[in-house]
Amino acid sequence: MAVFAFLTACGLAVSLCSAEAGESAAFCIMDQAGPGLARDTKYIFGAALRPDKQDALTIARLAAAMGALVIIDEDIQDFFQTNRTETINRIGDYLRTIGSAESVFIGNIGLIGAGLWLRRHKRGDKFLQTALLSTKAQLFTEVMTGLVKFTVGRDRPDDGHGKVSFHPFHDFDGSFPSGHAARSFAMAAVFADRYGPPVPLLAYSAAVLISLSGVSQDDHFASDVLAGAALGFAMGKVLSRCHREPDARWAVLPFITNTRRGIGLTIRYTF
Repeated sequence: MAVFAFLTACGLAVSLCSAEAGESAAFCIMDQAGPGLARDTKYIFGAALRPDKQDALTIARLAAAMGALVIIDEDIQDFFQTNRTETINRIGDYLRTIGSAESVFIGNIGLIGAGLWLRRHKRGDKFLQTALLSTKAQLFTEVMTGLVKFTVGRDRPDDGHGKVSFHPFHDFDGSFPSGHAARSFAMAAVFADRYGPPVPLLAYSAAVLISLSGVSQDDHFASDVLAGAALGFAMGKVLSRCHREPDARWAVLPFITNTRRGIGLTIRYTF
């Protein structure tokens, strides 16, 4: 589903580029959908398989924090459910809707459209690149979150089976990690990395609220939320780092002429 959604986004963006933004925007979209996507996949797996000393230390700290949260997961859950009110329910439902895969994807599509419009006015290059990167971060995050959910198979708290009930390789709708936390932090990390204040504060505040709604609505344990937030944050940061450090490469890309009466191929080498 996530792959289909991303390809749909790329198709829409390419159409908009060719119709309204001209050759340069088409280059931008196709690079994200083709060679750029393959490069990012290689970069992400390389970073995961060869963490540096700082990354390894961060992973160890997160594992320790997650282990501590698992111990008190049910206490945290009881606190949230005991203090649950109708107002909190309404706010929580609203935040869960905002943080759903469909809503975040639609939001990213809207941002891509805004970036294309701004690009026509010579102000949207950075915004368009950031929106495309945010969409790509969601794609990778959805795939990784689904794989971990399927592998771990943790029951949700509202199933009533406790914090240590697991059914690995059963379905892709497990509790661990939180998909809402993952995708919201992935998007927040991308925009926070590309823009200065107040964007980081606003982006991460929204991500925290969306993430906590999973606990308040009894959909996730606190450790699920921490794991999802860490996964999404890492995905957004790694992709941002990848695009700040482009490697030299050849690329064969289609282009549409400015008059939109012909198409062709161009060979590009990025230094």
